[in-house]
Amino acid sequence: MDTKQLLTFTTLAETLNYQRAAERLQYAPSSLFRHVQMLEEELGTTLFYKNGRQLELTEDGRRLLPDAQQLLSGFQAFVSSAQEGESRRAVAVGGCEMNTSYSLFSLLHQFSVRCPDTHYSMTTSPNAAVPDLLRAELIDVGFYYSTSPKRPQGLSHIPLYREPLYPCTAPDHPLRGKQSVTWEMLSGLPVIHPHDNCCFMSEYRQTLRSQGYTVGKASFLGGISLVMEQAQRDRALLLIPYHALPRLGEEFGIQPLSLADSPLYFWESVLYRNSEELTPSARRLVRFAVRFASNQLSSHPDTLTGPASYDPYLSAL
Repeated sequence: MDTKQLLTFTTLAETLNYQRAAERLQYAPSSLFRHVQMLEEELGTTLFYKNGRQLELTEDGRRLLPDAQQLLSGFQAFVSSAQEGESRRAVAVGGCEMNTSYSLFSLLHQFSVRCPDTHYSMTTSPNAAVPDLLRAELIDVGFYYSTSPKRPQGLSHIPLYREPLYPCTAPDHPLRGKQSVTWEMLSGLPVIHPHDNCCFMSEYRQTLRSQGYTVGKASFLGGISLVMEQAQRDRALLLIPYHALPRLGEEFGIQPLSLADSPLYFWESVLYRNSEELTPSARRLVRFAVRFASNQLSSHPDTLTGPASYDPYLSAL
């Protein structure tokens, strides 16, 4: 018997619905079914039965529920007491500035509001360096853009969603007057970006060259503010992911071009070393990121795509 089984039992007794209990606990329904099965086998009794389509507690289930709730409450109090200092310790988070300060601004802001006892510190690096920061144990959780949802070597990950990347300009750029632009029309135009090893830039170059077009002069300035200021002066292109557009547009006035051709797409993922090394605070952030991503997929079904299911990833946490 373990606390997962007790938590599943008490939550399922409250909801009497596997799907609602799974959503609340962030487990796959099949995992909850297995938790109940294992608990019943250990106790030597049946805890639930089906009354038509409705799930009900058995007589033994009703009798044992108060004891299970008391055991679980005592365990949670013990953990809270033991980890009183941990809840105030910052989770070390890493990611590139474009991602953590702009694309994921809403995620991190909502996390701060809804989990005020869990704080985080931020390490900003080029996107390509995030896996190495995790391997070196310099951060606990990393947010990472990639061209595919594959797991970086030696790390655990959850692909959150796949979002488009847009070429953007300042409002007075000559292309702003075009109803739509093509990749051919971007040929030869200067591009300013934070880092030369960013997957956004490498895919942009590859896309233009594969179609026989010229990649314009590229400048790499590190900080977002420098990039935005220089792009406005040089009338250069910027490569901005979908979720970063609102905040960058409000702060710097940049706007996406209407691209007639299909845009480039990239996966936003949350990375960590393994579930055993996640502190409760870090685990809380990872689960919150998945809930945020699920809500984004529901709100933007025509723009974002996600994994077939988050359940296999969540069940491993």
